[in-house]
Amino acid sequence: MPCIIFLIIGLVAYTPETCAFASIALRPPPISLTATVVPPLPPSPVSHQTAVVVGGGPVGLATALMLSNPPHSMNVTVLEQSKGETSVAMYDPRKAYLYNINPRGLAWFDGHPDALAKLKHSGSAAVGGFGNFVVVPADPSQPIPPPKAASASGNITTFSAKRPSYWIRRHATIELLQDCLVEQEMDRQQLGLSDIGSVTVVAGQRFAGVSVNDSDGSVTVETTDGRHYAANLVVAADGIDSAVRLYLASCREQSWLASRRRSFGVKRYRSPSTGLRIKSLQFPSNFTVHDSDGSMLKTESETLYSIKSIHTGPRNFISMGLLPTKEQHGIRPTNIITRPNHQVWKLQNASQVKAWFQAAFPRMDFDSLVDDTEWERFAAASGTKFPYCQHSKGVAVSSPDGQAGVALVGDSAHAFPPDIGQGINAGLMDVIALDRALRGDDIVKGNATGRFPASLGQALDRYQRNRVPEHRALIRLARFGAPYQYNQPWRRDRLGKKMWTANVVFRVALHKLSRGLIPRTAILMAQDSKLTFRQVMRRADSTVLIIKASLLLSTFWFLARRLALLA
Repeated sequence: MPCIIFLIIGLVAYTPETCAFASIALRPPPISLTATVVPPLPPSPVSHQTAVVVGGGPVGLATALMLSNPPHSMNVTVLEQSKGETSVAMYDPRKAYLYNINPRGLAWFDGHPDALAKLKHSGSAAVGGFGNFVVVPADPSQPIPPPKAASASGNITTFSAKRPSYWIRRHATIELLQDCLVEQEMDRQQLGLSDIGSVTVVAGQRFAGVSVNDSDGSVTVETTDGRHYAANLVVAADGIDSAVRLYLASCREQSWLASRRRSFGVKRYRSPSTGLRIKSLQFPSNFTVHDSDGSMLKTESETLYSIKSIHTGPRNFISMGLLPTKEQHGIRPTNIITRPNHQVWKLQNASQVKAWFQAAFPRMDFDSLVDDTEWERFAAASGTKFPYCQHSKGVAVSSPDGQAGVALVGDSAHAFPPDIGQGINAGLMDVIALDRALRGDDIVKGNATGRFPASLGQALDRYQRNRVPEHRALIRLARFGAPYQYNQPWRRDRLGKKMWTANVVFRVALHKLSRGLIPRTAILMAQDSKLTFRQVMRRADSTVLIIKASLLLSTFWFLARRLALLA
């Protein structure tokens, strides 16, 4: 069971949407280009309006693709604060995140077939959830077991095998979305597709504020270097510390921008995994490990690994986690996740770090795996802390005439530790919800109503009403879903994990004994992409109500029997 629970390690819910990325204007054209002919959709009331997306991460680029395509056909400007050479989405060891894009996130890709094809090409498909995994014992005399499937019957984390999920690195996700934007722009220019809006990505632009243009009802986004970008719609996809959200929460402008100022405050909750520190050590792909018979076992890049250390104390226990990657050559990030007082954070230099790891993992040949430059980089890296579970109490605001507005998507609206593996997927679900709200479709089921909203403001109001309670349920799931999977050695962690496991086993048993009448535990129900997070948590809460009602009826029956005997 602990081996299975490890599988979610590294799923990046904490994924700030700002990173060094490629400016589309500098990207080389693709070798081949195939135009996709789609039936025309009726224009919406927001067609050919302008939009500014703040943040050029995966969710920001997905938003730009959505807004620029029919029926919205907006002209979109993406503002990204990162600078530098941007011809390729570069790998950054400080942000060595791997996404597991599951059916919730794949729903966005279904609406963008070119992006889906690129995801299937670049991502590592995992049927049944997370794919195969191996737990490498700390003792070199113990044999390394063969890979096991994460979806084996009876495990706590059982996933539907109807559709694979895809493991993909963050920078590769950005690159494939940029490729889609490049190809879309070439289609628009070469084929004269007037129903497709333009997308312009501008690097090195840090958000400073928003102001209202009284003349035409639009808004203007200002950057710290004094540039101005006019738009009808502003979408904040700029991460957990969203500058757009902070501006709206403290806005003192005498306009509608300040009308919901208090709603943009953030509600924060602590999770058992809040405050854990993580950083990555770079291994080569398909590295080798000493097996018990003295041979060298070559690892598989598309298999999950958990490599245990020989240390077991509260301040020196450690486990190296490696998530699947499609790349057969190059670098493979190895996640180190610990409590803040762990010994690894007190090591001063590369030689100390190397000596400590070699003592902790005797079956690893670090001399051939990691060079001195990487040890120096790792020793100097401060790593990242898992955040609080948080969500904004508001995600949209619009002008009284409904002609302009601001919306939050992704980490700018909600953030949490990577326990439940829904970070990128929840962000893409926001983009889907915004798309459906602008179309006038049913936001939950996606069914077309045939009625576009009367204005942009009306669409944003629908988005607000749907997402705020959905985000509230998502944060509850993040707090209690699977927070003890990192196997931390503190007493409270060990006790908490035992209690959490007992709760899960109890609910699973009730579900089986009641023949499905009592719902499964929340973390299992969350794997059903047909259920919203609100539906998941409502069903989980119903179990508590059933238990309370049963205890109350049992108590009443017992007292009634006692009174009858006394009478």
